[in-house]
Formats: sequence, structure tokens, C-alpha cells
Amino acid sequence: MSETLEKIVAATAAKLHKNVSEIDVDAPIEALGIDSLDAIELMFDLEEALGKTLPDGFIEQGMTPRKIAERLEALAAK
Repeated sequence: MSETLEKIVAATAAKLHKNVSEIDVDAPIEALGIDSLDAIELMFDLEEALGKTLPDGFIEQGMTPRKIAERLEALAAK
């Protein structure tokens, strides 16, 4: 698991008050229990954890923690 994915899993688990082992990295975030408000808050949590500002709407419906990590890593590579 990449460091980026680990941070996303940790932030998601914290938001949901769950253990990181309970987060399926390939499940859509709404299936994990993240609603639209939680997604916005999660984005802010990730910005803080990663020290980066993310574009508005960065986390979209249907994204998985793994897809979010891949998108972040692609953004960082630019």
C-alpha cells in the first residue's frame, strides 16, 4: 500500500470512526458510509494530512480510496 493510500485510508477511517482494517480500499466511498458532506470534510482532512490544496470537487461520487490515491499521485507527478 502506498503512503498516499495509507493516508487516505487513515483519514477515511477517522471520519467514519472505524479501524483502518475496516476500510476496503476498492469500495466506493459512499458504500463505506461517506456522504457528500463527509466527502468535502475528507478532502479538507486530506489537504491537511498531505500539505496540499486539492481542486474543488476532487473527490467524486463512486471513487474508491485507491482511485483517490491514484488521482493524488497523478496530480503530484505534474
